[in-house]
Amino acid sequence: RARREAPESVFEMSGNFPYPEICEVWPHRVLGPAFRRVVTANTPVLFVVGSMDGRTPPANADRIRSGLRNSHTLRIDGAAHDDDLLVSDPRIVATMVHFFQRTLDADVRIALPAWVFPMPK
Repeated sequence: RARREAPESVFEMSGNFPYPEICEVWPHRVLGPAFRRVVTANTPVLFVVGSMDGRTPPANADRIRSGLRNSHTLRIDGAAHDDDLLVSDPRIVATMVHFFQRTLDADVRIALPAWVFPMPK
């Protein structure tokens, strides 16, 4: 998929480094559909996802969450795959505390300020 989509991306394959090339030399096996089946459990789970996360996009958590009956999502609009998923807003830690206290009763969505890219004058 990465190779197929690369020509349409301004970053080409750079976001996937060192994959998929490493797969050609690293020992591996095809895991098959049983490996990707929906996991079912009643264990409490909190998925923390960022809308700008290109490495593990929110759709991954949505797919995994389908079989986890006791799960919630903390979706952070404007967050990528970095510290902004944890420390960029005090509501993030507050939501995690509610989850650990078992008082979180709904999914939470937090919007971070828009990214600003200063342009040289």
